[in-house]
Amino acid sequence: MALKKVIKKSNGVSLTYHRIAMVKVDVNQQITVLVESYVDEDGRNYEKEYAEGAIIGEPAFPYTKGDYMSFDYDESDEIFSGNVIQKAYEWLKKQPDFVGAEDV
Repeated sequence: MALKKVIKKSNGVSLTYHRIAMVKVDVNQQITVLVESYVDEDGRNYEKEYAEGAIIGEPAFPYTKGDYMSFDYDESDEIFSGNVIQKAYEWLKKQPDFVGAEDV
């Protein structure tokens, strides 16, 4: 799963493909979500091909931007119960930069 939305970063690069690469729960402290963003979906597909061994020779990895987003841990909040990744995407789509993002 990933999200599709054009987000122009402060460095001028527009990123359109965003995936959650990590969810870390520090119990009783905080929850951290790592969002990896790419210029387009082709960049992510290249990474997958490399991981599968389909890229021969020296790889030319695509531009990515990683953003760590953290918020306080709340034991009463059920945000990450059940399917953690699906819940993380639901949470991400409520964050200002990602409102209106399309599931891809």
